Amino acid sequence: MSTSEDKAPEPSGGLPVIHLSQLLRAPVVARSGEDVGRVEDVIVRLRGADEYPLVTGIVAGVGGRDVFIGSQSIHEFAPDRIVLAKNKINLRGFERREGEVLLRADVLGHRLIDVAAVELVRAYDVELEDTGAGWALVRLDTRRPARFFGLIKRSGGHAPRDWKAFEPLIGHARSDDLRRHWGRVGGFKPAEIADLLEDADKGEVGEILDRVESDPELEADVFEDLMPAAQRTKVITLMGFNPESAGGLMNVDFVSCASSTTAGTALALIADARTIQPEALIKMHVLDEDKHLAGVVSVIALLQAQPGESVGTLMDSDPVCVTADADLTDIALLMADFNLYSIPVVDDQDRVLGVVTVDDVLEATIPEDWRRREPAPRPVREILPSEADRNAPVPGGEAT
Repeated sequence: MSTSEDKAPEPSGGLPVIHLSQLLRAPVVARSGEDVGRVEDVIVRLRGADEYPLVTGIVAGVGGRDVFIGSQSIHEFAPDRIVLAKNKINLRGFERREGEVLLRADVLGHRLIDVAAVELVRAYDVELEDTGAGWALVRLDTRRPARFFGLIKRSGGHAPRDWKAFEPLIGHARSDDLRRHWGRVGGFKPAEIADLLEDADKGEVGEILDRVESDPELEADVFEDLMPAAQRTKVITLMGFNPESAGGLMNVDFVSCASSTTAGTALALIADARTIQPEALIKMHVLDEDKHLAGVVSVIALLQAQPGESVGTLMDSDPVCVTADADLTDIALLMADFNLYSIPVVDDQDRVLGVVTVDDVLEATIPEDWRRREPAPRPVREILPSEADRNAPVPGGEAT
């Protein structure tokens, strides 16, 4: 397989095509025909906004290790297997190099910017094509796979779109250095960038802002003229913290009330908070007149109380909380030790900055490859006659 760094030619009809979903977990086969491992990921190298990224190799699972196999060591790419050029492989571990992107870890299931529509779309599959100068990433499938009784239905076909139509948001610094110079996001209108930020999660916000920070005038227009004050504060707050700290993990939207608020009113406030992450609504945060955290009360306690009972009599006045610089490990240990589903994040004066939920912690701690795995199929259960059928009276006799 060629590893030429020359620009790949434009895709044309009839060229061999493979979908990433066909390759993942496919066997890696030695030239002799012996299975030596499984495909865990496919590596491409970014080269510019107007060029298709070339495949430079794969990450293979071999004997419990992630091993790099370069394109020059691959004899054949096929939908159901990778055939090596030799019977032996180098067991060196994989280390990402400048400009390299892992299609499973960085693209599959992630969102990208549709440049023409200026909106965030999700990649559900990746289409590779043998261009003649090497295999290249040429198209994305942005259509959600059909589901059948909760299982992904793979026979629904693809809706591939040209890779060049998208701006990837990968979250990897060494590839970001290359992508920030493509300049396509800087060509959007401030209102369009503001809309993207409204829809983006914390990681996506960071990447989008990286694209506009080199243009102070554009950045000012986005923040000052177009974004609502609440959203502007939210974005600036999140961007000021390490992504693996409480400040970087927290959701800045939460529900709060005064200690004199009744249980019935507190429940109504929670019910009306439809735009807040559900996990952040597990507890009501009780604030004093100066907006300091006075306590927390669980939704269960509110439901079990009389509607007219004050929140102050129900709350835990010494709640577990963390500062914004608390790291991920400390937060996870606190949640485990105190059986917590959420923890308020406070500043030095005990004012609530946001809430870290157990979902936030799990997302940050569970390995990427585990989260990207295919869902296990639902178990098939043999349908037996119902108890009523088995116990129905037998004509001429008693029930069995």
